[in-house]
Amino acid sequence: GKLDTVKATCFAYGQTGSGKTFTMQPLPLRAANDLVRQLHRPVYRNQKFKFWLSYSEIYGGELYDLLGDRKKLLMREDGRQQVCIVGLQEFEVSDVQISLITHSSSHSKRRRDGSNQA
Repeated sequence: GKLDTVKATCFAYGQTGSGKTFTMQPLPLRAANDLVRQLHRPVYRNQKFKFWLSYSEIYGGELYDLLGDRKKLLMREDGRQQVCIVGLQEFEVSDVQISLITHSSSHSKRRRDGSNQA
């Protein structure tokens, strides 16, 4: 069969201080490692797969791009009833780029305002 597009999402929801950042932080890195490892298997090696990464946060009812210096975003539904995040930056990656994941984590609201400090 033909594989057009596959999207995967890591999503955490909960009150401020409930441990979302702590729980989620290793997930994007582990998921990216698993995907890259699969794409390097012989069965996939000659395929022309591309791997894209984006990182967003909903905080206080607003949507932010964590790889785009917390740029405020809009969420819309397209004609096929698919949710689109307008303006969300996507980066093509060929390997696990820890710097992108670290950059996005440093831009989350809780890290900026220190509310996760004890």
